[in-house]
Amino acid sequence: MARQDFGGRTLSSLSFPPARAVGRGAAWYRGDCHVHSVHSDGELTPEDLAVRARSAGLDFMATTEHNSAAEPGVWGHLAADDFLIVLGEEVTTRTGHWLALGINPGEVVDWNHRVRDGLIDQCLDQVHRVGGLCVAAHPHAPYPSGDFMFPLRGFDVVEVWNGLWTSDRPWNADNEAALAEWGMSLAADIHTGSWRPAMGNSDTHLEGQIGIPHTVVFAEELSTEAILTGIRAGRSWIAESADVDVLFTANADGRVAGVGEQLANSWWAGRSTGNSARCPGGDRQLPHRSREGSPGASPR
Repeated sequence: MARQDFGGRTLSSLSFPPARAVGRGAAWYRGDCHVHSVHSDGELTPEDLAVRARSAGLDFMATTEHNSAAEPGVWGHLAADDFLIVLGEEVTTRTGHWLALGINPGEVVDWNHRVRDGLIDQCLDQVHRVGGLCVAAHPHAPYPSGDFMFPLRGFDVVEVWNGLWTSDRPWNADNEAALAEWGMSLAADIHTGSWRPAMGNSDTHLEGQIGIPHTVVFAEELSTEAILTGIRAGRSWIAESADVDVLFTANADGRVAGVGEQLANSWWAGRSTGNSARCPGGDRQLPHRSREGSPGASPR
């Protein structure tokens, strides 16, 4: 297990965020799992990021500096009873970037691998051994190394919505491409039971970016383990801001499932109801179709 050298200091004597916060018990939690501080190529300090994340209505955030562990002594004091900080890394390779979420204090995932060199699997295994999550980041980012060239096998989640960068628009062409690609793979993957959930993160580097977008996760508690479990299971959705909320139910054979839940059914003979979103400026009805007796979702 790779560890970053912090000048000979022992990690046990240094301050890292606790892996669990008090939170609200089982609830929906909002978080941004892709941010950068002055400790890599961001312009904001960890203190700036924590303050702005909380102001944006977030319950958790992840530290994802490029190819390095979270600095000891700079994040621990920013966690709170109602605010969780997840340790992570953006593994930045020449053939794509990916997020290693939930790694141990001081742990570093080696970035010196690329597609077809056979090393990616052992890097993913390193993260999975500690209960972490591997996320394919901004698969179609329009810059050198931004295109994600690794096979998705072994990755848990795809980041289909990546933030503003230097744009003044929260949704850009690379997000459209990532969402379309993920959507096309979903129908095939779901039949095998190995589908990969989607998530959205800001990839914050500059002022005014954090939380745009973020992922809303249903977790049993506000802890690293519970949050990653919720994301891995797909009990989540993506929002541009904390002003957005979603209500959704699906009904089939007398059973009901809500957002992030599963409704086992080999032939879709049901309907969706109560589809609405709370947005700035008022509630909106979400477009949907009710299909009776036609082939649809597979059992899961």
